[in-house]
Amino acid sequence: MKRMDEMELHIQLSAMRWAWLVDVLMLAVWGIWGTVQTGRMTAPMYLLILQNLVFFAGVQIGKLRVGDPEGKRGLIAAAVMVVYWLSWEWCCLG
Repeated sequence: MKRMDEMELHIQLSAMRWAWLVDVLMLAVWGIWGTVQTGRMTAPMYLLILQNLVFFAGVQIGKLRVGDPEGKRGLIAAAVMVVYWLSWEWCCLG
């Protein structure tokens, strides 16, 4: 298996970015539609939130690994958001 050159890497990353954007838009539309219909958060909304939390955490871990102090603050912020979201789900929607 040969290594990609810069152009191939750019093309692949660009395609991944577009695929991610389409995924986020479709989950958002589907999730909002389901939430409006049922009055509760549906599976697409949970997937959308989880996907973006994993992405955000991955970026922050990458920053932390290269020594950027912003990574630690970002991970703490992500943990606070997860705890808030789970407590809100448990308390208010349970």
